[in-house]
Parts: sequence; structure tokens; C-alpha cells
Amino acid sequence: AFLFQNSPNPFRGSTRISFELAGPSEVQLSLFDVHGRLIRNLANGPREAGLHETVLDGRTLAPGVYWYRLEADGAETVRRSLVVR
Repeated sequence: AFLFQNSPNPFRGSTRISFELAGPSEVQLSLFDVHGRLIRNLANGPREAGLHETVLDGRTLAPGVYWYRLEADGAETVRRSLVVR
């Protein structure tokens, strides 16, 4: 599985988070604050092979650094995102 950097980043309003799967997989895409607390689940469950995209609505998020993590294919990838006002 490959997790792309969100776009735009930094963002206000909303941003797109994309990931690509080589084959069918059970995935969990989660958003965490800078302290490691789970903020929300963005995608959860089985997905087919290919490119997937989810839109994160950040209008209710406080400005600052957030981390999003993709768990798929027995591995995890984490990337950083920045919310600005």
C-alpha cells in the first residue's frame, strides 16, 4: 500500500488524502492530533486494488499539526498534515 501526501497541505477547509493498493486489502485510515489522540476514522474496511481518495473536512479542526495513518497489507504508513486559519 502507498499513502500519498494530502493535497493541499497546509490546508484550510478540506484536503484530499489518497492511497493506492496493489491488491484487495482491509484498510484503516485514521487522523490523529499532535498528541497521538484519535480524531476520526477516515476509511475503514475492505477495499479493492487501485487508487482510493477520501476528502477530509477540516473546518472543525483546530489549527495545527495532524498525522494521518494508513494500515493495510500488514503495514502502516504515517504522514503529516497542517491545518491553518
